[in-house]
Amino acid sequence: MGNPTWWPYPIPPNVAFRKSLVVVAGVFVGAAIINSIYQPFKGYEEELEKGKTELLRKYKAKHEDRIRQGYQSIDK
Repeated sequence: MGNPTWWPYPIPPNVAFRKSLVVVAGVFVGAAIINSIYQPFKGYEEELEKGKTELLRKYKAKHEDRIRQGYQSIDK
């Protein structure tokens, strides 16, 4: 059985589909293993949380300074 006329590749479409599924499954399994063992985002999430609290303190202080100085809201 030859390849369909619309198929430009030397391997049959069903073989290409199966190989593509194996590659995609491998990527998902590999990503899950790396994420569970290596946990690359753990330090990033802690740093991000720390940065959020620092930014909140910074902008809250700026807001309070502006209120003390008598700035009007932009919405008004």
